[in-house]
Amino acid sequence: MKGISYWIDKRALMTPGRTALADEGRNLTYLEMSRLINDVAFALQSRYYIKKGDRIGILSKNSI
Repeated sequence: MKGISYWIDKRALMTPGRTALADEGRNLTYLEMSRLINDVAFALQSRYYIKKGDRIGILSKNSI
């Protein structure tokens, strides 16, 4: 089974400049979103030793 990041990475390759998210005047392209996801994943792996298959929870505001 492929996770959501796989599909976002795939879309980033096909249409990197296309808007993926829009929030009160701020837009995030598929390429930017892909890079952000990969940066967060790297931080979780390197700082907190989260590995593939581990489950985490995220609490955040409903915005970009």
